[in-house]
Amino acid sequence: MSVVARQSLKYTIVGYFSTLIGILSTVFLYPNDLEFAGKLQFVFQTALLVLPVVALGIMHANVRFFPRMSPENNQQNLFKFSIAFIVVNFLVGLGLLFLGVVLFPAIRKTDFWEMSQYILAVALMLALIQLCSKYISIKKRIVVPNIFENVFPKIGMVVAFMSFVLWKFTEFNAIWLFVSFFILALIGMFLYLNRWKNLRVESIFPF
Repeated sequence: MSVVARQSLKYTIVGYFSTLIGILSTVFLYPNDLEFAGKLQFVFQTALLVLPVVALGIMHANVRFFPRMSPENNQQNLFKFSIAFIVVNFLVGLGLLFLGVVLFPAIRKTDFWEMSQYILAVALMLALIQLCSKYISIKKRIVVPNIFENVFPKIGMVVAFMSFVLWKFTEFNAIWLFVSFFILALIGMFLYLNRWKNLRVESIFPF
């Protein structure tokens, strides 16, 4: 069986597993506290809306320009440049948000501002996770990135919900537990990428 066929089969299995987690948790778990479940969904879905602003499509640039970088062995340099781009863009956006709050104090009364610490953290993690996922998928490796990108958030939401409803965590701690799964997913993605690609420390950006 070819690499593409094996990866496609495993990807499908992971996709069904992720869907099963979503169905079971939605039907049997989340109805026990719809308000807190809604807050977790609000954090995640709003982070997905913020994500394009943080990334500005830089992960697609890795796909588009990867073949051109290959002869010069600049793939890793483009990848590391993309990481720096996302982090700098996130910090600039954070500064603009605080400026907006100063100019328009009404923002402080919105649900977005109340949950902003979680939303922004998840948005940054998602941007970096998707960047790693695109970079890895170029080399026909799609299963492990799919686990970190799609399965981890669903498991994190289940664990955070159970910690709040069953284990009596505070709302603050439970939501940060949810956020921590994105951090773990990003760490796992980097470890997998380093094991597979052996990332170099030095970076050169002549391109």
